[in-house]
Amino acid sequence: TAFAFLGGVYVYAKLAKLIIAAETLFPDRGSKLIGSYLYLVTAVIVGFLLGAAESGGLERYAKALLSSRYSKGAAAVLLAANVLFLAAGVASVYTARGEGLRISEVCPHNFNLAADIEGNFSDYVELYNAGESPVNLAGYFLSDDKEDLQKFKLPDMTLAAGEYALVWADGLARAADNTEIHANFRLSDGETLWLTDQRGRSVDAVELGTLPDNVSVTNLGGVYVEAYGTPGVSNETCRLYRAATLKTPEFDLESGFYTADSITLTVTAPLGVTVYYTTDGSIPNTDSLEYTQPLVLTDVSGRANRYVNVKNTVANYDNHAVKEDPVDKATVIRAIAVDQNGAFSEVVTATYFVGEAARKYQGYAVLSIVSDPDGLFGEQGICVTGAAYDEWYNNTDRSGEAPVTNFDQHGKMWEREAAVQYWDQNGTLVLDQLCGIRVQGNSYRGQATKRFSFYAREHYNGNDLFEASVFPSGQMSHSFYTRSDVADMIAQDLIKDRELAMQEGVAVICFLDGEFYCETFIRERHDSTYFAEHYGVAEDDLVVITSGELDEGTEEDLMEYQEFLAFATHADMTDPENYAEFEARMDVQNFIDFMAANLYTNNLDVATNQNFKVWRSRSGGGEGYQDGRWRMASYDMDAISWAYHVRTDSTLAECDPFRYTLKYDEKYGADTRKLVNIAFFQNLLNNETFKTRFITTYLDMMNTNFSMDSYGGAVYAAYNDAQSSVWTTLLETRHSYAVEHLRYAFDLEGQACRVVLERTEGGAVSINGTHAYSAGTVWTGTYISGLEITVTAQTAEGWVFAGWEGDLVSRENTLAVDLTEQGVTLKAVFVPIGGDGNGN
Repeated sequence: TAFAFLGGVYVYAKLAKLIIAAETLFPDRGSKLIGSYLYLVTAVIVGFLLGAAESGGLERYAKALLSSRYSKGAAAVLLAANVLFLAAGVASVYTARGEGLRISEVCPHNFNLAADIEGNFSDYVELYNAGESPVNLAGYFLSDDKEDLQKFKLPDMTLAAGEYALVWADGLARAADNTEIHANFRLSDGETLWLTDQRGRSVDAVELGTLPDNVSVTNLGGVYVEAYGTPGVSNETCRLYRAATLKTPEFDLESGFYTADSITLTVTAPLGVTVYYTTDGSIPNTDSLEYTQPLVLTDVSGRANRYVNVKNTVANYDNHAVKEDPVDKATVIRAIAVDQNGAFSEVVTATYFVGEAARKYQGYAVLSIVSDPDGLFGEQGICVTGAAYDEWYNNTDRSGEAPVTNFDQHGKMWEREAAVQYWDQNGTLVLDQLCGIRVQGNSYRGQATKRFSFYAREHYNGNDLFEASVFPSGQMSHSFYTRSDVADMIAQDLIKDRELAMQEGVAVICFLDGEFYCETFIRERHDSTYFAEHYGVAEDDLVVITSGELDEGTEEDLMEYQEFLAFATHADMTDPENYAEFEARMDVQNFIDFMAANLYTNNLDVATNQNFKVWRSRSGGGEGYQDGRWRMASYDMDAISWAYHVRTDSTLAECDPFRYTLKYDEKYGADTRKLVNIAFFQNLLNNETFKTRFITTYLDMMNTNFSMDSYGGAVYAAYNDAQSSVWTTLLETRHSYAVEHLRYAFDLEGQACRVVLERTEGGAVSINGTHAYSAGTVWTGTYISGLEITVTAQTAEGWVFAGWEGDLVSRENTLAVDLTEQGVTLKAVFVPIGGDGNGN
């Protein structure tokens, strides 16, 4: 009996110790409690077996126990000891549970559920205090490694009862002012996450499977399930995750334009599957319309407007411009397949322009955006002021600072999924892809008609690039955006040959959830894909800085730029060595082109901290764009169109950009800006070489890029008469003022003089490396005497250059010409190979 007692206690003690360690068998509180009872029973059985073995049999041992008062006492002691051990085990379980601390949620692929204070969407672990008393996290550990359960020590932070704490699993291992927790590991599919105390006892453990973006392993009523993450709020609101497994419904008509007054759409799906659909852009479900027969589609433009009249502005909040008449419309069909077991398919989206709606937009490029209306115009809609702002606005005293409107928010949390379709001017469906959309821009966010940015991401369709290009050049892109500023579009198109990283664009008619939305332009974005596609600079070698803020690169890159800016601003540029260093660190001609373009067009809304974008390859040492030098990127030149409205002393053509300071109206306060006062540009003008090069380039661009020969083409098809008149006046008359502006600004003694370049068939002529644009064979430009220009004859295939005629006679392809007040007239003569002796 004594042996049985000791054996039972020994076995139970050993097994009780394993309760804490056997995480794979007993990972949570309930299973530990059950395990304790199992160990108790095991200990008693082992004790009886040992006693039976010692007594020569179980029956004999039982009789001996029943007949012996000592055995009865020992059995009672044994039972009491086991009860005490059980109580101690249960108590240790509750102690190890951190008085209610548990893992509430684990998300290994956080796409846009929550961001840290730096805006990073890292994977996260959510801890929750389910107890009734506060819990201090100090002394607890998180780990994704079974061999090292104390991998990350949680900080000294107290969670009140019912409070949550997010731990960012980003590998940074730091706490930011005790407000954020960053673990020293990252999460991976298929691993197990442990929460342990300082004695190495398990508090909780969660096993991760292979999860899609934004789906977490979520504690729901004590059971871990896969659900869409709800960081910082109760898991009771979570939506369970189920993968789409069925084949999508098939439409027998492609999205597009059908000029007949009606068309019939047939939708097919496998037998036993029901198709549900919507026509308002919303995601279909089993409560949506059920497809039972082919759909007859007609022009629905007469239908009442659904979305274009949604009150979504700040500026005229009470006087939102309502469009009384119905706008043009297309029919949007979104469909999903569901079987009797609840399995479902992905959503398929199609857009149909029928009858007059189709005929009206022939010859136009059209962009259709289809996104769930709730994500656009609901309480968390990205196009509206939002519930917080509305509550503040509707308060009679409107005390306190106005909340940030929804459409003024930034980042991936304010990105919504959309099906985007683009048809070119021939009506060909070029792009049909799921992507993310956000409200774009600054001042235009408060307008009724929003502008959008579009992002291709693996999250939406497995591709980080748009599958087809929407631009005439065929350049692929990761993102693009819509922008309605005509002036910016014109200006960038005029300087597209200057390699200023300009943004290509195309005029489009935009529809939102089937309703006409606006006439706008699709524009390229200066993202990493842009620089890889245009200049061959890889993302990990790219540095982009916009108005002093880092877009692409590292903090070290930003510091290097700041040091360069200080050098360019303060170094003595009359010193040849300093100027040579500047040339080695920046593409001088590129910077001059940027300054000349903005000054000539009076785009004075530019400073080193405003609409000023530079980029470079970090590694350097290579050829071309891999040389590591800083270069300019052109964007946001729309001040050309609006700046002259706040000037009272001159027209757009007459304005002298070297003397005029752009004054903002009362909305912007007393701030002033003057492009020529960019500090390092002003410093560089002290160098005679730079100054002469700038003056010559300014005149080159005036005579070529900003001539009437350059203005026109398909890119201007959507411009109204008023805007066209502004640009025509500018390009026709500004050159006569520009020459005098230069003479005054730089105290030039030379006078305006004419340069006339003629050419025969078989070649072209360039001036200072710039193609001399001409609709005919004679080109005329205006320069200043005392300058030197370089003219070059460029032969076409099958021709040879026979020589220059006119004021200078030469057989050299390239001539350097010192200009006098009389100017110069030259004719480049080309002949066919073997044509007349001169070509031999």
